[in-house]
Amino acid sequence: MSTLNVTNIKAADGSSGLTIANSTGQVTLSPTVVNRNNSIVLRGFFLNSDVNTTTTSTTLTNWTEMNSAAKGFKPVGVANGVTQSSGVFSFGVTGVYRCSWTIHAQTISSDSRWIQADFRYTPNGGSGVQGDTYNYMQITSSAATYSSFMREKYFNIAHTGDTVECRINAENTIKIRGSTDQIGGDTWIFFEKVAEAV
Repeated sequence: MSTLNVTNIKAADGSSGLTIANSTGQVTLSPTVVNRNNSIVLRGFFLNSDVNTTTTSTTLTNWTEMNSAAKGFKPVGVANGVTQSSGVFSFGVTGVYRCSWTIHAQTISSDSRWIQADFRYTPNGGSGVQGDTYNYMQITSSAATYSSFMREKYFNIAHTGDTVECRINAENTIKIRGSTDQIGGDTWIFFEKVAEAV
């Protein structure tokens, strides 16, 4: 058996890809080896004001990006990896994304037998598709009642023109709670790139 004695393995253009520590033999990989274009992406957004639902599925539009380490979260990775305009989330980097959406809801005056909250995915140049997932809320003790529920889905973002929206409607009007501050903990969404697009 032969031994290859090296400390670094790199491309001919000088970009380092792998380093082997002299004393321990521990291997360190450059992010470009395991994650093409160093494209780590983790972004969070919070709903910045309350929204009352209708019976028509509507895109939630009033999002603000989380960007304060002092309040628990700052964006990670590629600048503008995920952006939003009028509730439409766009991707600056292709990949498989885990999308986690937490909804904080409040009854107003009536029970709501169904609350539909779904992601709408629109492929680049294509037509949007949407799920069909429900919750319900029942008023307790004749007073406003609160609940939270979550949607999580993986999307293969194969083109930077692909988009995602958060859409909601209900049998009777409920309030989707927002906050003027990212630490308010009301309604939020996170996008995390977990793999390369396929």
